[in-house]
Amino acid sequence: MKIIELDKTQKKIILISSIILVIQGIWAIYGYGYIAQDWGWHSSKILAYKDTGFSYSNTNPPGFYVLGYLVESVVSTQYVFEAYAFLLLLINILAVFFFDILILKTIKNKALQNGLILLLSFVPFRVIHSIVISCDALTVLPFILSVFYVKDIISTQSTNNEKSKAWLITSFMVSIGLWFKYTFVGLLPPLGLLYIVNFFKDKKTIHNVLIPFIALLIPTSLFLNQMYLSYKAKSVTTHQHWDKRGGPADMNIIDITFPKFNDLKLLMAPDDSMSIRENHRFSYLGLIHYSLYFDAQTFFQRLAAKDWPKKFGSRNQNIREAGIDSLENPKRKRHKITKVLNPLALVLSLPISFISLFGLLAMFVTITKQLINEKKSDVTSSYISSALLLAIGFHSIILIPLPFVFNTYKAGYWTPRLIMPSILTYFIVGFYWLENDGKTMFLKFLPKVSGKFKSFEAFFEKKFSDKHITYYFLFLSFLYVSIL
Repeated sequence: MKIIELDKTQKKIILISSIILVIQGIWAIYGYGYIAQDWGWHSSKILAYKDTGFSYSNTNPPGFYVLGYLVESVVSTQYVFEAYAFLLLLINILAVFFFDILILKTIKNKALQNGLILLLSFVPFRVIHSIVISCDALTVLPFILSVFYVKDIISTQSTNNEKSKAWLITSFMVSIGLWFKYTFVGLLPPLGLLYIVNFFKDKKTIHNVLIPFIALLIPTSLFLNQMYLSYKAKSVTTHQHWDKRGGPADMNIIDITFPKFNDLKLLMAPDDSMSIRENHRFSYLGLIHYSLYFDAQTFFQRLAAKDWPKKFGSRNQNIREAGIDSLENPKRKRHKITKVLNPLALVLSLPISFISLFGLLAMFVTITKQLINEKKSDVTSSYISSALLLAIGFHSIILIPLPFVFNTYKAGYWTPRLIMPSILTYFIVGFYWLENDGKTMFLKFLPKVSGKFKSFEAFFEKKFSDKHITYYFLFLSFLYVSIL
């Protein structure tokens, strides 16, 4: 994997963004921002790991708890969660750097490049879940590293040796991912599809048949073994997620596929509550947008005075004295100004969501045609194809089961933290589409404007210059940082 050179502006943007993220992360860790969903479960399992070990009755694979145990073995137990959260922060800053490399390899326009670097750095849902003590924080890095090697599998310019190496490294990355989160099984169907396509169109050699087969067999065997042990232990994953009532689904196909008029209420940025999680009230798409661009669950907000620990000698002891359950969903105070800034962030981010959605659908059709027609792809489109295929696979393992899951709305199966790598990829794919086919589509279907501009293209170039794009992303980034 070759890392491309950055110009001075890009180096400054990435460096300054990283510094801001470190400062923001440390401030959030100090304010107990790492305490969020399933805190009681995860924290107790990490603290008890050295005595009880791991059980496959848990919701997640062992990797997250093993890493927590390793942190505890190095750091004082008093500060193990702060140290773990800081480690997660550094891992995710590194993951964002590799996403930045993907942006620079696929997007040509400098203003869009810099804007997307800022977006992926500061979009609130990613910032929040980069330090929350949860397995989701460990999904982004293995995913993006897999993208760079799957690109070599897809590219027609790769040699047999490069493809073999890419298959083996991808196999390792997916296996690592499965050790932290079962969702990585979603990467196996796209990889299996690539294997089938290459099997029929390439010569039958050890590079094209045996090595890819072994590479697929390793993570597949790992996952099947995990599911066997989970089923034996009657885990949440195999026994408790699924709706066995036999009635209508909590979230049906209509809820998942189409936006609802009710979704407009979400643009007012109400706090996440049981009314938000009422079955069929809002669409899946509406809830995704709602929870991407501001701190819906107040994880990064300041603790109320009554919940803030009074002593500072042992922070974890303070948490236990306050009661883990009372801090899992604490009443955190929003600053009054966020009542204006949060809705503003949601409204101003609508173009990003629309572009990402349309780009996802359009590029999926394009990539499918390329695979079916065996069309040669350049390096840039290979990166996009790699990223999108893996993103769809990762997302599908969450999306497809939604109508069959118990308490889909209330349990938060719609929250974007579950599909964080996919969302970040959709942002890039969307703007890649806009820069290429999307702009052409707009110019083709929108009527020419009269008056000063002879064509819509001239109007577009005049009204949406690089300067305007830069200002838009800079303002959004400032807004995102301000509301956390």
